[in-house]
Amino acid sequence: MSYDCIVIGGGAAGIMAACTAGNQGKSVLILEVNETVGKKILATGNGRCNFTNDYMGIECFRTDTDFQKMESVLNRFTKDDTLSFFEEIGIYGKIRFGTGYYPLSMQASQVRDALVLALKKRQISIVYNFKCIKIEKTDFGYRAISTDGKKYSGKTCIVTTGGYASPKTGSDGALYYYLKKNGIKTADVVPALVPLKCTETFFKSLQGVRWEANVSVSHNNNVISNQGELQFTKEGISGIPVFQISRFIAKDLLTQKKCTVQIDLYPDFSKEVLKEQFEKRFYDEGWYKTSHEALIGIMNDKLIDVLLELSGIDKTESASSISESQLKSLLRLCKNFSVTVCGTKGFEFAQTTAGGIDLTAVSDDLESLDHEGLYFAGEILDVDGICGGYNLQWAWASGYVAGLAASFERE
Repeated sequence: MSYDCIVIGGGAAGIMAACTAGNQGKSVLILEVNETVGKKILATGNGRCNFTNDYMGIECFRTDTDFQKMESVLNRFTKDDTLSFFEEIGIYGKIRFGTGYYPLSMQASQVRDALVLALKKRQISIVYNFKCIKIEKTDFGYRAISTDGKKYSGKTCIVTTGGYASPKTGSDGALYYYLKKNGIKTADVVPALVPLKCTETFFKSLQGVRWEANVSVSHNNNVISNQGELQFTKEGISGIPVFQISRFIAKDLLTQKKCTVQIDLYPDFSKEVLKEQFEKRFYDEGWYKTSHEALIGIMNDKLIDVLLELSGIDKTESASSISESQLKSLLRLCKNFSVTVCGTKGFEFAQTTAGGIDLTAVSDDLESLDHEGLYFAGEILDVDGICGGYNLQWAWASGYVAGLAASFERE
């Protein structure tokens, strides 16, 4: 059986593309690698599904290829359009944890269930456990072929198979690799929104510490920074501020062996204010305290021991006996704690993919410039967002644009 449109991949972008084409009265088939659609949605927002954001600044999205095209797609299906779509399918959004929109139920499973019902309402057909390994051009459109030889055809084809992130959910990048090998122009792919591994040996001592900090890295002569709760792991650093800058580091790691991240452990204190605080604790009140005790109340215990050691200060010695140079070294570390990144935790631990199908290789409607009727949407394209529902917003927007364009009548 041939359909008006086949959608390869039943994630967020694929579901939106299918619903959009279905709204135009088209017969649509979703080919999904898993036993259910929307599997990756279940993990979003820590199981609560931050499906869009009230603040939709374009700086929250990144691409290495065609910024204007990315912006054009986002403007054609906005945050308000997303909220309207979800209200239509029974999901009402509520702003939580800043500016992120979550379902009232705070359950990602209900978002996925509502999307499944939206597909059912539009009579969208679904084939499960279909791992596509090849897309053939035919006289009437496109044919998708699976590992076990099953074939399904459509007048148009929308590829929404994601990138490499979270391979356990089915996004293993296999079809992306096939497309790249067959001449589709791509941008280098790296993990994004991912923890980082560092070379320093003290991380085993800092494991488990959570600390409000500002992290920054130099990328292409620009300083990229973010503030929030930093998490120290036995291998390096994690947490939202690290996720926000990780794609730039991952890109740099493609061309160099290591990157340096600067951490301001006291972003709300100027260096002068922090110096006054330390001088009071060490010199005015340090006569009855050890160096470790002088920092109680202003620093995590594990951080105290590591920073004192790095500053050349014995944690058991009298606080009042430390030298000015030692205090200066401690202050420098607190405001500019430098760590060396040697790698990321990889796609298995990444929330999304940076890189993908080059936006210069597709039209404003996300149609391949070289293959009429072949469209792309979602994470497989060279667009990634920061934490906060932005990657899902890109999925909804790109899925809508591709689904609408693929519905146009063709000779």
